[in-house]
Amino acid sequence: MSFNEYYLSELSALRELGKEFADENPALAPFLSQHGQDPDVERLFEGFAFLVGRLRQRLDDELPELTHSLMRLLWPNYIRPVPSISTLAFKPKPELTQKQTIKANTEVKSNKIEDTACIFKTCYDTDIYPLSIHSSKYTSTGDGGVYTIKLALENGAQLSDINLNTLRLHFHGDKSTCLTLLLAMKVRTTKLEYRLINSEGERINNTTLALNTLKEVGFEKDQALLEYPLNTFMGYRHLQEFFCYPDKYQYIDLVDLPIWPVELTKQCTHIEFSFKFEQLSMTQFYPDRAKVALFCTPIVNLFEADAAPILLNHTKTHYKLSHATLSDDKSIIVGVNSVVGWQPGTHGRIKFHDFESFEHDANNNDGQFFSIKQSPNIVTRQFDTYLSFNLNNTEHRSTTISISIKACNGSLPCKLSLGDISESTDSSPEFTTFKNITMPTQSYAPPIEKDGLWSLISNMSLNYISLTQPEALKKLLVAYDFPGAQNDTKAKQTKRLLGGIKNISTKPIDLLLQGLPVRGMNTQLTLESKHFLCEGELYLFASVLNEFFSLYTSINTVNMLSVQSSEGGNYSWSPRVGQQPVI
Repeated sequence: MSFNEYYLSELSALRELGKEFADENPALAPFLSQHGQDPDVERLFEGFAFLVGRLRQRLDDELPELTHSLMRLLWPNYIRPVPSISTLAFKPKPELTQKQTIKANTEVKSNKIEDTACIFKTCYDTDIYPLSIHSSKYTSTGDGGVYTIKLALENGAQLSDINLNTLRLHFHGDKSTCLTLLLAMKVRTTKLEYRLINSEGERINNTTLALNTLKEVGFEKDQALLEYPLNTFMGYRHLQEFFCYPDKYQYIDLVDLPIWPVELTKQCTHIEFSFKFEQLSMTQFYPDRAKVALFCTPIVNLFEADAAPILLNHTKTHYKLSHATLSDDKSIIVGVNSVVGWQPGTHGRIKFHDFESFEHDANNNDGQFFSIKQSPNIVTRQFDTYLSFNLNNTEHRSTTISISIKACNGSLPCKLSLGDISESTDSSPEFTTFKNITMPTQSYAPPIEKDGLWSLISNMSLNYISLTQPEALKKLLVAYDFPGAQNDTKAKQTKRLLGGIKNISTKPIDLLLQGLPVRGMNTQLTLESKHFLCEGELYLFASVLNEFFSLYTSINTVNMLSVQSSEGGNYSWSPRVGQQPVI
């Protein structure tokens, strides 16, 4: 419940009690009844309702000092806001004639909105080639079809010079079509051809590629949207990112592409990839509604900044953090990087350590630490961040505190339009232009009000066996649905999705991996197709669960997931060695 609801509840109660009191005491009726209210009494009512509303909200928080500290120690990612996310498409400039790579964490910024440019950073390494999409078409053939993507070499580039060994495709547009197309590429492809074409449209050469040339994107450690500490279980990252921005998985890589001899590529002006699909349901599948794009990456509204300096004069227990130059409605604190103090008349600086890191207890440190507190803002749905400092080892004189932070622009990026993220920063590449091809998402506050954290903490008792119970698995999944905690539409979508989990069963298996016997579990999952937008969404959901189960499985054991849909689809993944330490 928001603070407004607490406030209105208390104010309503006071007015109702005032009316009853006025009925019993007619002499005071002019001051307390509905007619002829005294403005001073009204202000007292409002002030009292404000204070009691905050008190009730505090009581309903259920020991935030305990739960927040525990979460910062074990799962610090869960109490951080999720910044706005979008997809950026790069376009090579005419002078680019060779391969270039744009590293992850490259910063770009938007056009100014309300006098503020929103800064985003890229999430994937992106290889740029002098290529462009010439055309894409789908030809139906019986129970399948052939999907062909034709690319044009730009700027007079020679195929032999650009080192085209990998190529990443991104699909956007109609969600159902994109997911069905990705499903077809990953599961239904029976033949993949790579062709060279000259300016006359004639084929110069044609080769058939191995099906393992196709590789899914979004599951590697270096393909994260959200920063997770090393001590945090990475399986939860996939769940959180799936609910916050499933578009991050709408990519396919073509890897280990052959390098053609120079004599074959001299006349080459176009290249073509042809995917032959079989057993592909054509129901509600309209390939023309999916747009294929090159050189794309998710971007997240996250940047390094300085907080406004704090004067630590020991007159307060908590000091509110805010961006040094941006107002609170245009910036949200995501994390604290470093805290350094300086006292006049002393030598050197005082480094404060995060209390939950326990670095202040090390022998070579001076024991100075800070603690972070998050409190819901009474106006917005976001959280304010406060710092407190230990006083035992601090001289009682004023100290100027400098804080380095990670920040985002809150919900300000939601006001941006397509193409608005197109401005360069000092780290932006000079050989491309770029723009966002999807609308930036909303920023989501951590769902840590009321019993949200206690619900998550209860998940600590879950193990792999307990997750084979559908209700336990649903409870765990919904805990990472940050959008659903604040948006009723998103919550209904998640409820629909999780309603598709009908049954989970496991059986022990023994396998030989690289000549060594390994014991593990075969997890069999039954999903109801009608709860999913399309079979492609069902497959993506199962792929995320496969990654989660594999990471959740104990080390030195394996997990193999098999999924059966109610429409007859059967999907299985290769055995994966577990990553979760036993102790």
